[in-house]
Amino acid sequence: MNLTKRTGVIALSAFAALCVVSIAVFAARNWSNVPYITMPSSVPADLPFSIVAPDGWKTTASTDDTRDEKGARTYEWLSSAGTGGVSVAVKDVMKNGNSFEQIANGFIWTNDDVARTVAFMKDEAGDLYKDFSDKDILISAAPDTVNGAKAVRAIQQCLKPCYVEGSAATTVRYVVDGYDRVYVLEVATGTTPKTADLLNDADAVVRTFKAR
Repeated sequence: MNLTKRTGVIALSAFAALCVVSIAVFAARNWSNVPYITMPSSVPADLPFSIVAPDGWKTTASTDDTRDEKGARTYEWLSSAGTGGVSVAVKDVMKNGNSFEQIANGFIWTNDDVARTVAFMKDEAGDLYKDFSDKDILISAAPDTVNGAKAVRAIQQCLKPCYVEGSAATTVRYVVDGYDRVYVLEVATGTTPKTADLLNDADAVVRTFKAR
């Protein structure tokens, strides 16, 4: 292995290790319901829920009331200021006779999801990421509560890009039980050394969520 290639491998390994520490710090700091940032302003909307965002965050309402293949409808996105920040998408899925657990299971990443992503990346981006493997995708899930409501928090962290376009990303889904529906608050940000801080900011926003 030549010096340039060896240096690249070492740098990538160090970056991946830092990101793993980053997500671990996020998980350790935020398993409780303690907000880490001040929330001065409420998001005004005639919606079946309320959520509070910090000053400086941007709120974008969805104009599309259709539902995707999982039955999810997106109501709005909340985004932190500046580039390279973090966003929170607020969605719901009607229960229609299904239990919270049945719906929540559809939003939790599994080993099968990881295997499909690895196979896809090998087929579509094999020249760029010849050594892409399941070790480059970290997943976890555990019970949680959001404002007293039963919830599950699922995490997928890609240490390398998990799609042909774009950079490595970290996604956290808070699946929250409601009366006639289940809410999904999906947090997205890049996988960088700043990931933990950005996820902490988003976590504090999510903790203000409450079904009406």
